Amino acid sequence: MPEQIESFLQYIQEMQPTQLSQQDWERAHQLYAAAGKEEEASHLINGLALQLRLPEDCISKYISRPCSSITRWSNLNYLQQHFNQEMIDLFRARALRLLPNHGVLSFTPYVWFELYKRFHSLKNRHLTRLFLHVHLSSLLDIPYENLVAALAEPNLPRGAAPLFQTQHSKKRKHHASEEIDFSTNRLILAEEDRNQFCQSPLKEKLRVTKIVPASPVSSYINTETGRTPGGQKVRLVHRTESAKVYVPITPRNSDNFKGALELEEISQETIHSRIKQEWEPAGALTFKATLQQMEENRAKPRPCSQFFLFKTTCKHVFEAHGIPVEVKSKGHDFHWTHLGAWRFTARQDQQNIVPATAAANYNILETVENDIAKKLKKQGAHISSIEIEVIPYYSGRSRIPRLLKYILCWTETNEQGSKINRQKEHIINTCSHQRVNKALLDTFNKLDELESENAFKMARC
Repeated sequence: MPEQIESFLQYIQEMQPTQLSQQDWERAHQLYAAAGKEEEASHLINGLALQLRLPEDCISKYISRPCSSITRWSNLNYLQQHFNQEMIDLFRARALRLLPNHGVLSFTPYVWFELYKRFHSLKNRHLTRLFLHVHLSSLLDIPYENLVAALAEPNLPRGAAPLFQTQHSKKRKHHASEEIDFSTNRLILAEEDRNQFCQSPLKEKLRVTKIVPASPVSSYINTETGRTPGGQKVRLVHRTESAKVYVPITPRNSDNFKGALELEEISQETIHSRIKQEWEPAGALTFKATLQQMEENRAKPRPCSQFFLFKTTCKHVFEAHGIPVEVKSKGHDFHWTHLGAWRFTARQDQQNIVPATAAANYNILETVENDIAKKLKKQGAHISSIEIEVIPYYSGRSRIPRLLKYILCWTETNEQGSKINRQKEHIINTCSHQRVNKALLDTFNKLDELESENAFKMARC
């Protein structure tokens, strides 16, 4: 490997380029990833920095970041085209005037360049303290409240008049539970030997049948597709340790049917011409949800709106991808969606938010977020935390993910003290107008209970 790195640096030195091509940057990334020792990786970064006259810190961050090759090229190309030390120093001076207590934190060249990049990519006119706080919280991986407290000027002590009258919040009305109509359930359980324990209890709730593999569909290229014995094409929406649950692939959205939206395959240049603002599409996200964290985040206000982060509306992003939006909708059919809910992560940044339909946003809330909260609060299960990984899948250079895969992992303890490890997946179509109904949610919950019962039973054997 040292010989290959040296050969690559020699090639760069002989070419004497001021900028590298996408192929050269991809080769540099491969060498960096394959470097066996830290010294070899540092030698590669140092050689690139000297030749291109760019900060080592910036090259190292962008070349090592886990993301798609398209995103990596976009970041590195922006760096080599727009890095200007004089302009960054001027930006830094402006920023520090808004951060009176900045000495408590250390800012690397990468942090200053990324702030400079985000400010100009979003076409901002005025630099504000809120902009710096929000993006520094993301870049430095410091909770927003802690960052604001650290950078704030000390206030003089002051008192407030006591409040003698309190206004009690109104109690919510609890409506009687409605009878669930399982005839509306579109779910199909793949019949397999390993999930016989749940077929009989679920047969009144959903369809149980054999599923054979089928050729992939362009819109669902990143998930499993199959075919029923009757020839109906289906896609995977839910997976547990023993079961795979599918739904029929519905027709495309039309005047007569609210189905899935079809995104145009458009070039980067077309997107830039339609959306003036630029941002790095959110990648895979991993976080841990706990009951304590959920209770603490409940009272925390969000530092800014989604429009503040992106300087455009979610509706406009869909319009830029060729989706006609009715004027009367006013964008309510489209929502900026958190990958990790605020109540679990307290993160309000570009890498935690994606554009989606309103239906997809509510589907995430009802199938994933509410399920996590219910598990953490459940008495007797003793679930201390849940590990969640969210993987967005994009097509080409789209800024809208076609699918979101949620992978949940946790440990359950029963009354006898036995422990089992559980895992399940939810696959959300971010471009769908179809909402999950009570029949689907009840089926997911029942399957979850059956999996836990079976796992504890197997643990006793």
